Amino acid sequence: MAAAAARSASPWLANGEEVEDTEIVHAAAPGAAIREVLISDQAQDSPAAASADVAAALRLGLTPGAVISFSHSWGERCFTTAEVAQLNSALQAARSRHVTVINSSGDLGAVANPCPGAVAGTFPGVRGVNLLDADPLVLAAGGTSLQASQSTGAYASESVWNSPPGQSALGFSASSGGGFSQIFPRPAYQDGVAGIGATRGVPDVAADADGGTGMAMALSDGGQSYILAGTGGDRAAAPPWAPGLSSEAFRRLWLLSVRTIGGFAALPAASVETRFGAGGLVLHRLARGVDPRPPAPATAGGPAPAPPASAARPR
Repeated sequence: MAAAAARSASPWLANGEEVEDTEIVHAAAPGAAIREVLISDQAQDSPAAASADVAAALRLGLTPGAVISFSHSWGERCFTTAEVAQLNSALQAARSRHVTVINSSGDLGAVANPCPGAVAGTFPGVRGVNLLDADPLVLAAGGTSLQASQSTGAYASESVWNSPPGQSALGFSASSGGGFSQIFPRPAYQDGVAGIGATRGVPDVAADADGGTGMAMALSDGGQSYILAGTGGDRAAAPPWAPGLSSEAFRRLWLLSVRTIGGFAALPAASVETRFGAGGLVLHRLARGVDPRPPAPATAGGPAPAPPASAARPR
């Protein structure tokens, strides 16, 4: 627990969002070392405080090859040019150390999040995107509603997450954040994307953010008891990407001229184990179509089981 940014000798306990992020990462990568960085509530007081504290928190996570999952954001319009540059400088430092930074894209659809210091319920609804996710050095994660078989886990369908006011725990309509930056030009990696304009488009990827279909989370009630609740909101869409997105691993694959799953499958198994460890060897076997799971019959009236991920790999 890194409390340097909390400005307190005895930091507060984690709330539901920190618990959510941690449990999702741990469920996907139980062997990962997870480091929590607490940020002072003063970051909510002003854009200047927010940019300074977030930049400091990012720099605390600059372990080479690490992945930083950050699930809070404010409208990019809130920040001055100097404050945007301060955040971008920290992200540049992350890139130089092969650290991947992931940020959720917000819960207000095409409306940007309120600025630091805004009084709850009084902020104007302004079309826009948020920081950090608007910065091209960040992987922006949006939200979906995922439908799958409860008995087999087989994928059924997926759509953009959108909760009407009566169904949203926030008390108002909530949906996956997205749109186009008014600060950052379109990065080269978005060239050719359908519907893209001249500026950075958000989000890049998505994951389940629907409280009705998301992962279950255990929460302490403050005593010895726990409750189970569904994870939800775009903040739940960022952590699932963290375990498999080490930019150091991508860098190694790039140096090996690997550009597709087929290229990864063609590598010698011994070389994969040496360079990427036991976890990389498991993925290598799947890429080659070696799946130890037995065939599963379709459930009565339900969808057929999904094929192994390796069945549709590009060559």
